[in-house]
Amino acid sequence: MKIDTSSVLKFTAQIASEEEAVFVCDLLSQIALATSQEKNKTTNTWFVEVLFEAYQETKLTQFLKLIMEAFKISIIVPEIKSLEQRDWLKENQESFPPLEIGNFYIYGSHIQSPSPGSLYPLKIDAATAFGSGNHDSTKGCLLALTSLYQDGYKPKSVLDVGCGSGILAMASASLWDNAHLVASDIDPECVRVTVENCKLNQLSSIKVIGGKGFENKDILQAAPYNLIIANILANVLCDIVDDLGKALVGGGITILSGILDEHQDSVIKAYSDKGFLLKETIQINEWVTLILKK
Repeated sequence: MKIDTSSVLKFTAQIASEEEAVFVCDLLSQIALATSQEKNKTTNTWFVEVLFEAYQETKLTQFLKLIMEAFKISIIVPEIKSLEQRDWLKENQESFPPLEIGNFYIYGSHIQSPSPGSLYPLKIDAATAFGSGNHDSTKGCLLALTSLYQDGYKPKSVLDVGCGSGILAMASASLWDNAHLVASDIDPECVRVTVENCKLNQLSSIKVIGGKGFENKDILQAAPYNLIIANILANVLCDIVDDLGKALVGGGITILSGILDEHQDSVIKAYSDKGFLLKETIQINEWVTLILKK
């Protein structure tokens, strides 16, 4: 991928919580060369920094509008500045070595060495869309999929809702090649990137759908699913509990992630109240992934 480094801009802002800051960086990573978030101990907010090419400024503005209007996240003190000329993409890629997570080997296009034969290889670039395997919530989902696979679970149909880069749908397709796979996202750029990543990994059988989650008729028409994966935000997971339950077969499994440990009890309660049983909890640092059975 050739990047014009003659004009790189830096977007900075403050976000109220770590959970929201991670979500903002993950969403903006679709147009970014690099993203980062760090806690501001003075204001008790999170400082977000995003590097991107100047031609993406209009799209950045569109993303920020989506973040504020659709996800109700406040962007505090936003600012855009010019940066010196450097190969930011190369520096960012080199900071992401290949990852071995559960049954999967995650690597970027800059990695030339062969993948371990015992693991399923998934080629994902870190600066394309949410889900390159580097975040703990994505790692938790990959470990959850591995756990289900090792337990002998064989879903006939899988839905990855809020798919980002498509990494979890592709991981599922690698494990269960006979399953019917659907990946969806509200963001058209995520849909585009997921389609590209599926082709890149020769997993084009995955059906990629754009639209607002369970309000999308194509998602509903393909229901019910044996396995639903949702790596989003805790409050969104609580909001979709009814729709998710309707789209899941009796005895089906859901993997929920994007949950800070301080919010896991509220998510567990929301799903327990609807009859879901907690099968397994995977915690990596402060991020929690839940495996529940309907």
